[in-house]
Amino acid sequence: MFDLLPVPASWPYGLAVLAAGAVLCVAGARIMRIALGVGGFAVTGAVTAAVTALVTESPLWALVAFVVGGVVGGGLAVWLIVPGLFLLGAFCGYRAADLALPDALLVVPWVVAFITGMLFALMKERLLAATTAAAGALLVTDGLLVVLLDVPGISGTVSGFVEGPGSIPVVAVFWAALAIAGAIVQQRWERGRKRSGKDDR
Repeated sequence: MFDLLPVPASWPYGLAVLAAGAVLCVAGARIMRIALGVGGFAVTGAVTAAVTALVTESPLWALVAFVVGGVVGGGLAVWLIVPGLFLLGAFCGYRAADLALPDALLVVPWVVAFITGMLFALMKERLLAATTAAAGALLVTDGLLVVLLDVPGISGTVSGFVEGPGSIPVVAVFWAALAIAGAIVQQRWERGRKRSGKDDR
């Protein structure tokens, strides 16, 4: 599930991902540039780290490639809106496919990533609240699983659940419910902002 990480998954990483996902889920449209930067950093960092790991077989160089590639990709995503939306969508699609189909061929998550990336780019800013809520919910799900898998005493139980066939619908329902809740929160904030703007006039 976490095969593209250049460093071992642990609870500090999980907490960082969970926190970033929570902010993105409920406030992604308000911090669009940051959201695009996060998506661009994650996708380009993961790709460059994976390629570097295959070529060099060195975790250290993979980590360096993750940081450098992520910074470059995140910067381009912030500067260029449409490519940024593509990278955010690609990240969302890859993680969704990785969570839902852990035993699928390696190419499957990348195909899903390309499709969702194109959808995000085509929708542009029209459904930004929904897309950032979905991406944030995935990060929260990802981070929560990493944290639980690293907690002594329950990690074995959680690992057995994650590897079992019954985990997929549970994780999918949790992600979908969180994404819907995040989108609703963002839409209410946006309506409140527009209403306050009218009142100020």
